[in-house]
Amino acid sequence: MFIGHVLIYPIFRWYDFWIGFFYDKSKNILYFFPIPMFGLVVNFGRRIK
Repeated sequence: MFIGHVLIYPIFRWYDFWIGFFYDKSKNILYFFPIPMFGLVVNFGRRIK
């Protein structure tokens, strides 16, 4: 169950030189880097179990 809004915003990290997806379970955030250093963050908000 999700509570809150989904936020999508761009991100630039010079130290993240990778391509792909990463899901952070503790923060409930999906990181998508289609090209190295430039990506999108999808924040699903607070999660209730």
